[in-house]
Amino acid sequence: MTTLFEKLKDKVSKTPNALVIFDLDGTLFDVIHRSIEIVRLFTLDPELKKEHDEHLSKISALTYDHYKYSLEQTLNGIGIDRYSEHSARFLQKAENFWYNHFFKDELLAADLPYPGAKDLVNFLHRENVKIVYLSGRDVPNMARGTLESLENHGFPIHSPLVSVILKPSYGMDDLIFKNESLDLIRHHGNVIATFDNEPANVEMFAKEFPEALNIHFHTQFARSLPLDHESISVIKSFSEIGF
Repeated sequence: MTTLFEKLKDKVSKTPNALVIFDLDGTLFDVIHRSIEIVRLFTLDPELKKEHDEHLSKISALTYDHYKYSLEQTLNGIGIDRYSEHSARFLQKAENFWYNHFFKDELLAADLPYPGAKDLVNFLHRENVKIVYLSGRDVPNMARGTLESLENHGFPIHSPLVSVILKPSYGMDDLIFKNESLDLIRHHGNVIATFDNEPANVEMFAKEFPEALNIHFHTQFARSLPLDHESISVIKSFSEIGF
């Protein structure tokens, strides 16, 4: 049975001007660490202890494995929900703080690459494959932190083979933005593989690039969808490709 790595190497060797698309959040980078840091900073507010000491006690027990896709899901899992006015107020405060910090340059440094992510991207770069980081992060709030994070964690960035495509503004829908970016990407090279954690994006890539290897990196995502296109493979770690 041909492995994904063998299929990828075959496409690299047989495709001129080969190009691979990588999402960032939830695909190359584990953003749970960013949420953990945001929650830590949130709990430092001395005013919270006066009104919400019991909620802070519950939060102090949070571990990496408690974190879900959204902060609300995470806090619901430890018994902080909207079924009482008191808890609802706390949850609203926590969510507001999270939203005000998650999509900003400053805390992107908390993200950690998934094991093997850097090695896979660098392997492709050494093989002269064009790399496109296509992310729903936006230019005004996250471009600087994104470039610094990629560089600091050893991903190829300062190279004519590498492009970083981010949303021009915060409010754009991620799926629409990525779909609208494909015409530009097609001018850069021939797409041989795509990697994304969001099923809707993976499905879109499969329709646009049916001959490519379209990889669903099965971490956390907003909405589940059936993925039945024959070009789609599902992995939970880069070790399944050999990295």
